[in-house]
Amino acid sequence: MSSINMLENMMIQEIYALVYIEYGMTEYSYSDVVKYQFVFENLSCCIECDESGGGLIYSFDKELVEINMEEQGSLAKISLKGHPLYNTTVGEKVKAVKVILFENNNVGFSLILEDSKIILMNLGDEIYFSNNISDELLNEGYTEVDLSL
Repeated sequence: MSSINMLENMMIQEIYALVYIEYGMTEYSYSDVVKYQFVFENLSCCIECDESGGGLIYSFDKELVEINMEEQGSLAKISLKGHPLYNTTVGEKVKAVKVILFENNNVGFSLILEDSKIILMNLGDEIYFSNNISDELLNEGYTEVDLSL
């Protein structure tokens, strides 16, 4: 498997999300994202919760696939263009990638960009997307670690 640090020096062109939508509903919440897809010049990177439910994993060159689960709802692919948190990162290059650890487990990734930062963390069964790790989480023991260490 290729290393996630191969994203360094690549420009983010688009960000998509696969969101859960309840049966019979058309609206969704950004807290219902089950997978992210970052599109770069020559590849895409998907980030989702791992099988244990406690960490995050990545894969390259896979597309998000919409799924209709009938009465259980659906998974819909949405563009995050226009959303203030996500939109500011489109067009920026990744300068560095860090791993986020909690109790020695890989629970997320930090993408250091030219003018901002993207934090993706597994907090239970939810993917937390932000531009920083809160003081509360840092105090609980979440840490960023350089991949080169």
